[in-house]
Amino acid sequence: PWSGVSPNHVHSLSVYGATDEVVEAARSQLEVALAAPTRVQLLRFRCSARGSEAAIEKRNKYGDSMGLGDSGAAFLIAAAKKQVWWSSLSSLDFAWNHLCVSALGTLEHSWPSTLRSLCLDWNGIGPEGAMLLARALARPNLLGSLDLRSNPLKDEGVLCICKALSAFSLNWLRFG
Repeated sequence: PWSGVSPNHVHSLSVYGATDEVVEAARSQLEVALAAPTRVQLLRFRCSARGSEAAIEKRNKYGDSMGLGDSGAAFLIAAAKKQVWWSSLSSLDFAWNHLCVSALGTLEHSWPSTLRSLCLDWNGIGPEGAMLLARALARPNLLGSLDLRSNPLKDEGVLCICKALSAFSLNWLRFG
């Protein structure tokens, strides 16, 4: 799959508009692509490449079925964790999807030790998912930016996250 591209020069892997159905249908191809000997530092799976406005446009046109669900995201995180480059991943972006408990549980057990930026805005992360994320955040890490805007965290989810972050400081923390 890397014809004409040197995998050693790939530092960013971005996929836009994938759904759980696409991930399921392309499972073996995704495992091959993720296993390429790259130096990926940024892994991004978003509903849209054009930002919030385009994501809203997609939701209005197709309903709320666009983007990755919990199972698709959990599979991708687990598959990526098996790769050599996962241990040097600095940025993970799953904005504008449908991540909940399963994906956050997988992320908790797969946390990249070099992760500096985590973008999870506009997902379905509630108090239970926030608790799983808080457990990962409570361990020593390098995170400097955390975006959790527009998630149904509720007060108890926000409190869990804030307590976990009390041991260190972030450059950016986004709720709302």
